[in-house]
Amino acid sequence: MQGKILADGLIGANDGNRYSFSVQDVRNLGSKTMSDVINAEVDFEIDGTNAKSIFITKNSISIGNIVQGGDSISSIKTKAYIYVAGIFLGVIPVVGWIFGIIGSVFMILALLSLGRMSKAPLLRNFWISWGLVLLGGMIVGFSVAGGFIMGLDSRSGFSFGMVAFIVFGALICLGGLVFSYFYYRDLAEVTNEKFFLYAFICRAVAIFTLFIPILGIIFIIVANIVELIAWIKFKEIKKKEAL
Repeated sequence: MQGKILADGLIGANDGNRYSFSVQDVRNLGSKTMSDVINAEVDFEIDGTNAKSIFITKNSISIGNIVQGGDSISSIKTKAYIYVAGIFLGVIPVVGWIFGIIGSVFMILALLSLGRMSKAPLLRNFWISWGLVLLGGMIVGFSVAGGFIMGLDSRSGFSFGMVAFIVFGALICLGGLVFSYFYYRDLAEVTNEKFFLYAFICRAVAIFTLFIPILGIIFIIVANIVELIAWIKFKEIKKKEAL
């Protein structure tokens, strides 16, 4: 018999009837939770009003399922994939920032779940690292732009104050890099996946080579690819307290 999972423990069959089941009867659930497979198409055997020997034949992927997917590893990974895709699509002119925001929202949801399960301060370090890098980058950017504008206006250009602001912004970015290390270190530990540390190394190199034409961009791309590999390889969650 074929049908669709309507809710946890309930299948709507093609014969118009509904059948109850337990999670133990789903043979190919894997690491998914029941929340992950709501609306999935299934093939099963009937035992009175119960469904037995259930096989998921086609998953139904929707934004609602992803957001409400709970704390399962598959749900966390799907949200992380959307985040990485958002980073890549963020370079698209005009509309790229929309993809970046969407990706960040899903990453926050993923880190909330992963943080609850691992007891690691992942979301806190993620926010602080990005916040400091953005703040420091803005200070450096505005200071450099101000210096060039003053130079074009036949004034002193890069004054001592401008240089001081540039150094100050660079130090803030460095602080962001430190918290980024904390984030990737904890992420690598709780997922038991060292590729997250490799992604951090690539991002750190990218920051220091960003003003070198092409090279910095290459390292950013490599960092995103390595992080994607880390999320694909991630298969377990360890508690921070037990490390």
